[in-house]
Amino acid sequence: MKQPPNRLREIRARKGISGNRLAEVLGISPQYYYNLEKGNKRLNEDHIRALSAYLNVSANDILGLPGPNEDDLPALDSWKQAPNFGDAILVLVDIQIAHGLPDEWFGKMVKEAKEYFNFEVGAGAPPDLKAAHVSGPAAQGGSGIFDDDEGSGGKGRKRQ
Repeated sequence: MKQPPNRLREIRARKGISGNRLAEVLGISPQYYYNLEKGNKRLNEDHIRALSAYLNVSANDILGLPGPNEDDLPALDSWKQAPNFGDAILVLVDIQIAHGLPDEWFGKMVKEAKEYFNFEVGAGAPPDLKAAHVSGPAAQGGSGIFDDDEGSGGKGRKRQ
């Protein structure tokens, strides 16, 4: 049964990527890939996510549906233009949501961003971040959020 048309062939050709390469990315045979492209086989959710991430296009763009197109999506490496680690994380969240990427991808990218920005809480942290971690209630041994107040009976009442 023929599936609704998708735009894989058009997107692949525009980006100069072979069908064999996309088959590799998906972990399927080239023949199976070409059947997906022709609509003889059905694209599943995993295929769409992987293709969206690899081609840097939205699922809607692949499926030929209205909605955000590839020009609206942040590039997968755009987090590297962020001025610091915190802003890079915000960009990564936007990328994950826009591309519908799994949490495993996000975790891997956070690790990569830590290395990229040489981010480490403690000795290697920027001075303003180090100060945030050693000042305030935490410096006196508590978290400052659920510390024991007088008369709280040790129940960790939230500080006002």
